[in-house]
Amino acid sequence: MSQKEKGFTLLEILVVIAVIGILVAILVPRFSGIQTDAKKKQAMSELRSLKTAVEIYKNNNNAYPAKAGWDTLLVNQTNRIIDEVPNDPFGTTKYSYDLDTTTSSYYVIYSVGPDGAPGTITLGADAVTASGAGTDNIWVSNVKTGNHNP
Repeated sequence: MSQKEKGFTLLEILVVIAVIGILVAILVPRFSGIQTDAKKKQAMSELRSLKTAVEIYKNNNNAYPAKAGWDTLLVNQTNRIIDEVPNDPFGTTKYSYDLDTTTSSYYVIYSVGPDGAPGTITLGADAVTASGAGTDNIWVSNVKTGNHNP
């Protein structure tokens, strides 16, 4: 009795490798988008927490924190508001904060967004506007309107 050789032919192996390659090519872009979405959600959550901390600061001090050293003011309160201002998940620095210079009544706290570029954030009495590279910034504010408020 002759025994048949067992195993896969070269053609079968190539077909399996091609199918695996196609599946990888389809799935990898989807997974990279998931990571960006997770960072966006992390940024939005942290920004909401920072907004709450800024509002608590205002209730305790009758004014919003100054632009310079705002993060230190939140951390070094007698009744500590937060332990630290976290780093922006899209960059290597902390979130940015701006206070309107006219009335000191309006503020914006923002992340640089997925492109990592801060762009231009304009803070007015009734609106926050992001332009240039800042159009993908993620931000929270106490103003009523804006063109990129998640």
